[in-house]
Parts: sequence; C-alpha cells; structure tokens
Amino acid sequence: GFHALPWFRAQVALSDHVNIVLGDLYGAANHNLIEPLYNPELNMVADPEMGLQLLYNSCRFDLDVWVNWESFIFREDIHQEAFTVGLSTRFKFNDPGSRFHFYAPLQVLAQHRGGEIDTILTNSVQTLMNGAVGIGGVWNTGHKIFKSVNVELDVAGYYQQAGKLWPFDNGYGVYARASADIYDFRVKTSYWRCHQFISMFGSPFYGAVSTSDEGLTFDDPSCVYFGLEYSRELAKGFSLGIDLDIYEHLPVVFRGTEQNGYKSFAKTSFSAGIYLRVTPSFLIKKF
Repeated sequence: GFHALPWFRAQVALSDHVNIVLGDLYGAANHNLIEPLYNPELNMVADPEMGLQLLYNSCRFDLDVWVNWESFIFREDIHQEAFTVGLSTRFKFNDPGSRFHFYAPLQVLAQHRGGEIDTILTNSVQTLMNGAVGIGGVWNTGHKIFKSVNVELDVAGYYQQAGKLWPFDNGYGVYARASADIYDFRVKTSYWRCHQFISMFGSPFYGAVSTSDEGLTFDDPSCVYFGLEYSRELAKGFSLGIDLDIYEHLPVVFRGTEQNGYKSFAKTSFSAGIYLRVTPSFLIKKF
C-alpha cells in the first residue's frame, strides 16, 4: 500500500553549540545508538520521528535529547497514546582529531503507552526502558587508505517499569564491537551476549524473547556479527552505498514452550543491500 506523511521541521540555533528542533527530528541513525538499542533497518522502514529535540555539540561533549510523539489520542479512541523519550551523549576525553581519541557514550530510551483518557482497561499502561553505557577509542592513522580503527565496549540494560507486555522485568547485555575504515569501505565486527534482555527498537537478534513464537524465550543468547559497508559520493547530494551483514547465532537453550530445554545448533543469518541516497538542497530565497 501507499503510506505518506507530512514533513516539517523548525530549527532554532540558540548559539554555536545549542539547537532546538520542533516537528520532524534528526532521528534514526542521527542518535548514534548502538545496534542492540536501535535496528539500522528502521532507518528505511520507520516513520520519521516527530516532536521536540535539544542538540548540544562541543569539543568535549555531545548531547541529543528528544521526545518522539508516536501516537496521540482523543476521547473514545481505541488505541493508546505512545511516546518515546531518548538521551544520547558522548563524553570526549580528548580532541576527536587526535591520533588516539577516547570517549564514553551514555544512551537511554524510555517508551510509555497509555494515556489519561485511554479506553483500554486491561494492562493498559506500559513503560519500557533501555539503556547503555560504554567506553571507546579511535585510532586515527593519518593514512589515506587505512584511515581509522574504532573499538568500543558497552553494557546495556532493560527494565519494564509498568505493564506485563514481556515475560522479564529486567535484563542486561554486553556488547563489544570494532570497525576499520579502509578507503571507501568500513569493515565491522561485534560480539553480543545477554541475560533476559529485551530491546524496544533493536534487532530481534539481540533479545532473549522470540518475536515469532509466543512464549518462547532463550537462556543467555549470544551472537557474533561481521559486516561490510561501501559508500561513495557520486556528486553533491548523491551517494551510492552497499551493505553486507552476517550474524552467527551461537547455540542457545529454549524455554517456555514444548521445545523447553532444547539446545539449538549455531545458525547464520545474512542480509545484503544497495542504496542510492539523494539529498538535494537549493536556495529558495536569500534574506
């Protein structure tokens, strides 16, 4: 089917470092969330984020705070209002252009479903939270071909503050990743292991709950990821990209269904894509 939404953004620059955004936000990949918290596929399939956003950027600290209002309700509506509050920060311990740069990211997501005039009476209020904190480093080689190496270690958390949507009320995971920029390519790898972790917007590969079989959960699932990106600017506002992703799901024990106690074999999932990004801009009037 056909799906179209109006798009409007108003941005106010309070200073060289502070911006306030109303309407359509700088969302998705612009939040720089780790993959267990945000699935990269949502960059292409999710509706634009709409609401309020505060951006702060300086040589030592980056801040992105936003409210994405996903569903508004009126009286007698049979659906819930829903909004997500997000925080994504990066503390930079030295100049990002240094040969060796170190930083610490902090990320928090909270989604609330309910409403003062919600007509759904059974388990109507739901509040879920995801978060992550980590430490990372970048080696800027200064070489034209082998440009940089990035390594990062994160600890992620999950908390069900209200509602009974998911079988677990809290959980955690450990995420280690590395990447290298070589010419126009980016080579990526990561390792993930979790305990009762559930992600609101991340890939199902990072969760301890099946999204296809009701009641099925996994004991401490883990996976290894390998990826390759190619990106090249063809002209101003036009770029070509190719992406390859491979996930190796390590053996895991099933719980909660007739398969209870079954230990799976290692399985491989992969995806590949090609895209042409067009972002033209032109001056309407100079004031």
